[in-house]
Amino acid sequence: MDTNDIFNGGTQPDPGASAETKPLTLADIEAAFGTPTQAQAAPVQGDIPPQLINPDNEPEPQPEVPGFGDEPVTDRPQVSPERAQRTGERIARLIDTGFSTVASGFIARNDKEYKADPRDLQDIAEAWGEIAQERNIALGPEWTLAILYIMVYGPLLKEALDDRRLRLLEEEQQRQRIIQDQQAQRLRELERAVEMAREADRKKKESDDGKGA
Repeated sequence: MDTNDIFNGGTQPDPGASAETKPLTLADIEAAFGTPTQAQAAPVQGDIPPQLINPDNEPEPQPEVPGFGDEPVTDRPQVSPERAQRTGERIARLIDTGFSTVASGFIARNDKEYKADPRDLQDIAEAWGEIAQERNIALGPEWTLAILYIMVYGPLLKEALDDRRLRLLEEEQQRQRIIQDQQAQRLRELERAVEMAREADRKKKESDDGKGA
């Protein structure tokens, strides 16, 4: 191909032109480089063979949709079954002790313990342990210490409240006894005064009758 064909855009030569080759000038070169070329359109994905897009024929990754209650994946080590069981036992005992304290001290206001049956409490602890194992929940030392404080001192707090209520009741009963004793003393003094007045009237009447005779 002649250089004139390249820089003249590949146009057909004029039949009437001379067969003699026209010399290439600087203006022809500038005109050739200034002529816009046709842009190559980007290939559409549908036009590309699947073998080129996915040569290994691997399945397309699906977006992960978190389910209800799912927790984000973390780098925490998996909780051992023994630690999960201990966590379940502490949670179950905490709820059992707290319920008994509230029910006895603030609702029924008596000394009765409203705790679950040991077998039922064990079932509840195992259920909490399974949840802790599945959700990878482990109580840290701070939470463990707080739970132990509540379980140990919760009943003692209830006992202290019962002692205070009993002391107030005894003080009220003692005050009522003192009031009753004071009222009884006043009643006896009143009866004695009435009896003395009657005795004085009787003696005065006898004296008046003796003088009249």
